[in-house]
Amino acid sequence: AAIIGVETRYGVVTGRRRVLDSLMTLSLEYPRRSKFFSSQLKEFLILSSMGIVDPLEIKGSYAGAIGIPQFMPTSYQAYAIDFDQDGYSDLVDSSVDAIGSVANYLKMHGWRAGEPIVKRLSPSEEEIVKDYVTKSLTADVPLTVLVADGIEFSTHQFENEKVGVIRLEYDGRHKYRIAYPNFFVLTRYNRSQNYAMTVFELAEKIDPR
Repeated sequence: AAIIGVETRYGVVTGRRRVLDSLMTLSLEYPRRSKFFSSQLKEFLILSSMGIVDPLEIKGSYAGAIGIPQFMPTSYQAYAIDFDQDGYSDLVDSSVDAIGSVANYLKMHGWRAGEPIVKRLSPSEEEIVKDYVTKSLTADVPLTVLVADGIEFSTHQFENEKVGVIRLEYDGRHKYRIAYPNFFVLTRYNRSQNYAMTVFELAEKIDPR
């Protein structure tokens, strides 16, 4: 729910540029990422040939992302599902298919239902974890190391797991958080820890359990 809210304000803002124009322009006029956008154009044309999208009508983002969840064409092909069981996967007009497809995307990238996403820290704990800041978008700090240094965890699910330590900027100063594996699954949707944190905080507002 939070991802769809961040991406398109729950389907209200899905993009005003014709997807065909965006993908053709980027594949031809953006050499640095021409290979990527050429592959997106190819998959978009396949979607068109299957009757899933109208190539002359469908609009999306400046990068060619489509529909309520803003899937790129390759993601549309790989992760979109027919969640309302009407015969095809419609990410433009079916909120049910969009919800199911986002859930499928997360599942396919390793989401583990019921597990936590982020742990907030006390000021003293933040001082402890400063030297462990994660260098990439993956969990890379053994939980046992943080426990040995005095970080307390309320769950024992991760005794043999790795977590991440993320550094964020709030009001001009740094704040530190523990990021569980599910946090890094969110970054597969958009490769930004700020994006993932925004999704997490919105999800807390939607369902504060």
